Parts: sequence; structure tokens; C-alpha cells
Amino acid sequence: MLNNKSKTRTVDDACIWMKAGVVDMKICNEHFDCMRCKYDQTLSRFARQNAAMRVQGEVPTGKKADIISWQDAMRAKPPQLRLCRHTLNGRVENRHCAHNYACHDCDFDQMFEDAWELRMPMRLEEVPEIRGYKVPQGFYYHDGHAWAKLQPAGRIRIGLDDFGGKLVGPMDKLDLPKPGYEVNKNQASWSLHRDGNMADILSPVDGVVLEVNPKIRKHPGLTNDEPFEGGWVMVIQAANLKKDIKRLHFGDEANQFITAESDRLFGLVEEVAGPLTADGGQLVSDIYGNLPDLGWNRLTKAFFRG
Repeated sequence: MLNNKSKTRTVDDACIWMKAGVVDMKICNEHFDCMRCKYDQTLSRFARQNAAMRVQGEVPTGKKADIISWQDAMRAKPPQLRLCRHTLNGRVENRHCAHNYACHDCDFDQMFEDAWELRMPMRLEEVPEIRGYKVPQGFYYHDGHAWAKLQPAGRIRIGLDDFGGKLVGPMDKLDLPKPGYEVNKNQASWSLHRDGNMADILSPVDGVVLEVNPKIRKHPGLTNDEPFEGGWVMVIQAANLKKDIKRLHFGDEANQFITAESDRLFGLVEEVAGPLTADGGQLVSDIYGNLPDLGWNRLTKAFFRG
């Protein structure tokens, strides 16, 4: 068996290859997205090679010789232990496999993958910054500081950009719509709260809410800490996708937008605090918290366009 004991997280994080008993220790770092996992691809290749050799009457050799697919490892177990891969991954409770691990042929697997994909956070390798604010490429930015990211099948994932999060600072709670709720471009789609204050965030597109991030209900701070990844807010089925995104900021235009917003913010801050250093000192991390004299309503109306 392969052994990778350098990682010591909980068994809930164990890779499906470990739970199937093929490897001694492997922790999943891919949110159980096996289709995009290089580790899964590598072991699957070894398993196929070994299986082909056995069919030809050859004996696999080397340290990878005992690798079989996790599916074959599960098929070898007693029926009562042949759990669905989504149970092995901790996504659903106590479901057994009814398709002999031919997941590509399983209606439940397809349905579940579609639903799970809506909840998955994005993973960003490098995030460029403009004036201390994260502005990842490939995202569309609304004037009210919501971001939009194109997803398959006309879906749009949206959230609050880094500038907006740093403008209001740590949030106490978020008021989020339920799936099925219709949102309209340039109208309030969700609300954020801090210290008894509230601000609406405008939707960047028209559409219907498909999924809301369940984690940020309990941990609204994710919206500040991981605005473009774990802190996403909702997924929308867009109604007028091509029309709506034409009016959003993208690429170099997005960089120019954040630069202009930063300049505009400096102007407001200097009215209250006087001249600032070029980087704005500590203001970039929590504008309202550092300068409450700016006024919540003044800040949020100016930049969230509510």
C-alpha cells in the first residue's frame, strides 16, 4: 500500500482511495472533486496498467504493483460495506451503491454532482491586487461591488468583492434569499449587517437563485476572509446573461474600476481624517471600523449604490 503519513487531519477528510483501503493514508485537498484531482488520475492510471498486465498473464512489479482501483477495492467488500462514493466522501449518510460502482451510469450520482457543484467554492491560484484590494481575473464586477463568475449551463456565481468587504469590515450576519427567489439586476438581492447597521447589495444580473452558500449563514466572516472562494454568496440561473454581463467591469476595465473606487474612497476619507499616506495606512482592512465618522449610510450608499 502507498503511505503518505505527513498529513494528519481527521478521517472525515480522508481521500476515497484511503477509505476504500487502497492506500494507508491520504487526505483530500480537492474538496472531493475527484474528476479534477491529479492524485486520483495518477492512481487510476496505475490501476488500469496493473489490470491490463494481469489480463495478459503478467505480474505487475514495483512499489505500485498492488494498486487496484478504489472501485475494485469496494466491489471486493461484503455487500453491506459497499457504500456509495458520496457516503465515503461524507456528502450523504448511509447510502449503498446500487450500480456496482459504475458511477457514470448512476442517475443519483449525476443528480448529486449537479447539486454539489453549485455549493463548491472556487479555488484561485494567484490573486492580483489593486491598491491593496484583491481583483482576480476572470470575474465580472458590478458598480455596487458584487462580483459575478460565469459557470456552466448559464449559471452565475456571485459574491461581494474584496473592496466591498473591506469597506464595511467584519459582518455580524447576512440576510440571504432562498432558492427559487427571483433577483433583478441593479436591485437589492441580499443584505449585510454590522453593529446594528444594514446595507443592501445589488444583484449584477437578472435570474433565479439556485443555491445559497450555507456556510456564510453561520460564518459571515468568510465573506471578508475568502470573498472569491469560500465566501461566495449564491448561484443564479441567469435570465439575460449576454445582455447583463456587457454592463459589468471585466479584465483591465475591472482594474480601472477598483482604482477609481479607491481614489474616490480616499477623497471621502480625507474629508474626515485629513491627508493620508499613499497606501491609506490601516484603512484598507476595515474602512468603517477605522473611521466610523465617515458614517455607515454615507459609505454604503456611495459605494454599494443602494
